Amino acid sequence: MIRIIANIFGALLQVYCIYIFFDAFNKPKVIINKWVNRAIITAVCAFHIVTSIYLMGTPLLLCFLLTAFILSQLFSSKQYIKFVLTIVIAVICVASEFIVSASIMAFSNSDFENVTGDDTLYSLGLLLSAFIQLAIVVIVRLFKHDFSVDSIKRSHLAVISVLPISTIFVIDMMYQVLGVIENRTLKVLFVISSMLLITSNIVTVEVVRRQNRMYKSELELAFVKSSLAEQKKHYADISASQEQIKRINHDLKNFYISSIAQIESGNADSVADKMKQELDVIDADKALIDTGHPAIDTIFENKIAAANSHGITCDIKFKYQAEILIDEMDISIVVGNIMDNAIEACQAFDGKKVIEGYIHSNESDVVIKIANSSANNDGLKTKKSDKRFHGYGTKSITSLAEKYSGSAKFTSDNNRFNTLVILTNR
Repeated sequence: MIRIIANIFGALLQVYCIYIFFDAFNKPKVIINKWVNRAIITAVCAFHIVTSIYLMGTPLLLCFLLTAFILSQLFSSKQYIKFVLTIVIAVICVASEFIVSASIMAFSNSDFENVTGDDTLYSLGLLLSAFIQLAIVVIVRLFKHDFSVDSIKRSHLAVISVLPISTIFVIDMMYQVLGVIENRTLKVLFVISSMLLITSNIVTVEVVRRQNRMYKSELELAFVKSSLAEQKKHYADISASQEQIKRINHDLKNFYISSIAQIESGNADSVADKMKQELDVIDADKALIDTGHPAIDTIFENKIAAANSHGITCDIKFKYQAEILIDEMDISIVVGNIMDNAIEACQAFDGKKVIEGYIHSNESDVVIKIANSSANNDGLKTKKSDKRFHGYGTKSITSLAEKYSGSAKFTSDNNRFNTLVILTNR
């Protein structure tokens, strides 16, 4: 009886570990009927309990993988990411059970049959391994804050998954061998070997995590350098434009006197040409954005100019009702990514190409709302031939929104794609 109770409790604890592990890396899917979600989890629990009671070894491992992958479908993520995470949680499970079983056999000087045949030892090992799995998953959740699986390329994830998959097979074979050897020293060596194998998995993940951070830092550094260069040009353009406007204002009286004299002498064409030149200066000044927020002004000015070069009409309004307390560079990154997505979507649209919206600040929030023409109902689909950086923009927007306790929402309807980002102004 104690064995069945231990199997039930251990199976439920494993299902819980699997669920919170996936929850650490993915957002749960929005299911309208909560009872459907509960029914799926209940069915998975029942399946895992039954397989834990009646199966052992490789068949149980395969059923565990199936259980984990079914639970992964309750979360929003790409299937290949779910597959890799399923392998990782399986490694945690198998490694925990192997280390506990091998340790019990080594320190009690018992063989595999004695341990599995003794209800007390079996139940103790099962529950201890389940609590070790829970501890590992909790630690993963605590240190996950700066590690994003979604930002890793598919090819890199495929390479990374080779080690966990190999680990599962190696530990499974070690488990089979452990059942037939009687030498205590060999059993201890098996435990040490398995711990080293698990350590290699952890080191690999840590290396990938650091490479991921470096990759993100390189992209952000490139953006900052580009933004600084654009800001310098922005300041130079504003300064030159102001000087030209000052010159026009200073020379306005003389210009009128000269123009009247030219017209009276029959040189109206030269007067018209001169007026056009001065109007061009005024029009050029209108294209410059100067709201007192240089980083934001520069990125909007640059992106609007890029949009206009593709025949896209832009209408962006600035409503600053309170001081912006957020790092303007972060806002610039959000704006730059939104505008890049909008320009790309407009280029693929056959009708009237429009980008419109506003940036608004008040005492509590900074709100950025941009709408653009879109050829389909998924404005996030890229048309670029090089898709290496596709998806990074929207993830960056969402990440920065979360950084400032805000939100990012993307919706589309009637050939119109809408982006709404709200950042807490603090």
